[in-house]
Amino acid sequence: MTKPTTPTTPTTPTTGEAALLELQGVSRTFAVRDGFLRRVRSRVSAVSDVSLTLRAGETLGVVGESGSGKSTLGRVALRLLEPTAGVVRYDGRDVSHAGRAERRTLRRDAQMVFQNPYSSFNPLLPVGRSVEEPLEVHTELGPGERRTRLGELTDLVGLSAEHLERYPGELSGGQLQRLGIARALAARPRFVVLDEPVSSLDVSTQAQVINVLRDVQRELGVGYLLIAHNPALVRHASNRIAVMYMGEIVEVGEARTVYDDPRHPYTRALLSAVPVADPDLIGRRPRIVLSGGPPDPTHPPSGCRFHPRCPEALEVCARVSPPVTTTADGRRVSCHLLTLGPATEQARVSDGAVPPLVDRSRAASGPRGA
Repeated sequence: MTKPTTPTTPTTPTTGEAALLELQGVSRTFAVRDGFLRRVRSRVSAVSDVSLTLRAGETLGVVGESGSGKSTLGRVALRLLEPTAGVVRYDGRDVSHAGRAERRTLRRDAQMVFQNPYSSFNPLLPVGRSVEEPLEVHTELGPGERRTRLGELTDLVGLSAEHLERYPGELSGGQLQRLGIARALAARPRFVVLDEPVSSLDVSTQAQVINVLRDVQRELGVGYLLIAHNPALVRHASNRIAVMYMGEIVEVGEARTVYDDPRHPYTRALLSAVPVADPDLIGRRPRIVLSGGPPDPTHPPSGCRFHPRCPEALEVCARVSPPVTTTADGRRVSCHLLTLGPATEQARVSDGAVPPLVDRSRAASGPRGA
């Protein structure tokens, strides 16, 4: 099965469809233990008050720096981790604290493609055994029917049945990742978390794998939660984009509008780092270099968590967590610039223009008149 080398643009599912997955105010904290007695020294809020929805047949991309909580969010959505707070609904059912039997049903309908294909397969077994395992656990197919299904799966991801007889060390990263996709789709799930599914692959193989996922989505109507570092990849593969910073969603909206006209300063900085292939377009989007790195997650800053690195921060950003603002194009953005900006030297924010940079030396010197 021949695959094109350039990802095609996804089509957005019909608006108004019931949500396949709903996250409402979901948080997840981890205890940091130290010493011989392993006493709790502090706590890390990996995911903080996240609300998202995903419809069947839709791809929701989650992008952000390393350590922003993307993988934790995916595991909470799959109920591999229990949320500390909030509600996880799958197909209208509350599965936040589902019991063992209900989680088993959820495992059949919700699967995961892991980031590293080499570590997600048992190196001592032929890969066919790993791909077949979901069929043994979640279906009542006999041996002959399972072999037929395996043949269909390998054909679906552009491989042949002979690849199933090989061991992980005998296959390339791209082939293993395709088989990881086949394993995730074996029990015909309705929802798949793709945790950095192509980050370990070369560029041409990335495009092939993304197109395999797209073909499967069109054929089976699977919903994807795509977790990635690369905003350009997420833009081409997703219907909507959610931008995550230190466990919080700072901006979420249609992929094209978020990518072409980012409203949150962190989104602008993230997208400005994306390489531009067309020489005529180089320089059209100014490069924004953020100072320092993300703060210590065990002691997050007060107010907006991005304000210590934000080149457009206001005094209020250090004191008050920004509210979620819905823009005219339907995006949800958590930033004071969209609400308090016009009253504090940011008069052009509300009409969609890029706000001017705030003098950080003034912001650090003391209160400023509104």
